[in-house]
Amino acid sequence: MPKKKRLVTLVGKKQARKGFKFIFSMPSAQCENCEYRQVCVEKLEPERVYQVVRLRENVFPCPLHEEGVRVVEVVEAEVSAAIPSKLAVEGATIVFKIPECEAASCENAALCYPVGLKNGDKCLIVRVEKKLSCAEGFSLVKARLRRVSSDKSR
Repeated sequence: MPKKKRLVTLVGKKQARKGFKFIFSMPSAQCENCEYRQVCVEKLEPERVYQVVRLRENVFPCPLHEEGVRVVEVVEAEVSAAIPSKLAVEGATIVFKIPECEAASCENAALCYPVGLKNGDKCLIVRVEKKLSCAEGFSLVKARLRRVSSDKSR
């Protein structure tokens, strides 16, 4: 399995623990002129889920975090998603597609529209978990996916 690309960034000191996951959204207006912006937010992609994999010692002041921010290493986290059964082979690489579905209030909506994945993302199937029931009649399974390409890493 390909190694996950590590990024160095900053997170609030209270959140800086191994295994902590967060969704990166757009930087605050207060970040605009911050001297740490390049390290803190420039390498992260909006609407992606990241997981802290290593802590570093350095802590810096930050107006958004009471106790400052700590330097950490992160990787893009694996995401649970619904995929077509016919594509569900562990170790395979697929292009993630959001299903064309009318049942927005379905019990599987969070898997069909997962936070952290976008239509067209190239993903590795890390694990196939279980068959899902679908109100629209699609044959779907729950799988753990890891994005394998990114515009930010090119």
